[in-house]
Amino acid sequence: MHAVHAAFPRRPLTLRSPHGVLGAVFWGLGGTLFCLAILGWLAATIVPQIQSDFAIRDAAVPLANARVQDGKCRSQLGLLHTCEATLVVPLKSGEVRRKVEATFATPHLGTWTVRVMADPQRPELATTDIALDRLWNRVATAGGGVLFALAMALGGLIIARGRLKTREKAKALSGQALTPVPLAFHGSQRGTWSLSDPQGRRFAVEVPAKARPFVLDPARGIVLGVTAPGAAHPIPLDDRLRWVGLTDEERAALIQARG
Repeated sequence: MHAVHAAFPRRPLTLRSPHGVLGAVFWGLGGTLFCLAILGWLAATIVPQIQSDFAIRDAAVPLANARVQDGKCRSQLGLLHTCEATLVVPLKSGEVRRKVEATFATPHLGTWTVRVMADPQRPELATTDIALDRLWNRVATAGGGVLFALAMALGGLIIARGRLKTREKAKALSGQALTPVPLAFHGSQRGTWSLSDPQGRRFAVEVPAKARPFVLDPARGIVLGVTAPGAAHPIPLDDRLRWVGLTDEERAALIQARG
């Protein structure tokens, strides 16, 4: 660290944020749009069919003369299943066709058998025994979809907030004469570095997923950071020293000083 400290420039330096504004906007907006897409799909396809099945479940009976067209089930890992089909119910005045879809979670491998069920007074709400037998399961699965969508939106906003905070802290230090400091590196998880300063205070910094710290002592997990008077905590530097405005000569001198 002494050699690195001696080679570090004693002039005001520009400190760049590891993240651009567009990256933060992407996570925040992308998570929100993904959430809205899932909620829209649930509202448009899943919820209405659950409601109509609840409306007829007490009066539904098997229809011997009804048939299933284009019936198929898709399964993910043998646990989450989506079964869809077109039901054809013959009537004296013609026939009723209804496309149905049921998504539910249950362990199952292999094929499914299905019967057409309907309230004789409302054949336009025809459904299947698979859908009726798993009605509350479908409600719980839809609720899980809502929670997943909200988690995606919240996760995107948390990542965006972390990146914007890192930008603010880098901007606050930029343009000052920066002081190099050794930081203890405690690990990286999903683009977040966990570090502690020389006083033992721990903090986290959002960085690009492929970024690597400028390691000073691999055995002790010590990496290089910079700070300035009044800083909340130091900012770590990347392995190529791209986040700080050094000349090629200054950068080469620091890499050589590291040994």
